[in-house]
Amino acid sequence: SVGAGLPRWSDLRESLVTTLEDKAVGLDPQDARAIRGKVEAIKRQESHWTAFKILEESLGATTYRETVKKAFSGAATVEVPNTYKALWRLGIRGLLTLNLDRLVTRAHSEYRPGTVLAEFNGKEVSRLRGLLNGHQPFVGNLHGVSEDTKSWVLTQQSLSALLQDA
Repeated sequence: SVGAGLPRWSDLRESLVTTLEDKAVGLDPQDARAIRGKVEAIKRQESHWTAFKILEESLGATTYRETVKKAFSGAATVEVPNTYKALWRLGIRGLLTLNLDRLVTRAHSEYRPGTVLAEFNGKEVSRLRGLLNGHQPFVGNLHGVSEDTKSWVLTQQSLSALLQDA
């Protein structure tokens, strides 16, 4: 995805941090200081999972969602990297991806036009285990897809909820 000009997790995190920093501009000094304190805490945070949760809470749900969506807004129109097309040429039946951009799905559509692809998100994985043993090609978007905010698995809380699902 980086080859297509889309952000890595660290780039997305930095974009969200910048949005939070921008939020402090024009606020009264006490509120601005509080936001700068959160920014410093986020920058010191080693875990992306934890940092994304703090960013979600600090930015507010709407700003957080819109910033993430904006970061991936070009995913529907950028050229699909050859790496993704090469994976499908290997004859694989399915792929699990950690990216939000759906480029793997687009690569499949270009490589096998007209072939139905089962696509699911991380929160649906446990329900669709049958695909792993079947014949239908599939893509599992383990972190979700950028267009569907309810599918996102970006925070420790959302990951923990999945891991607790027997």
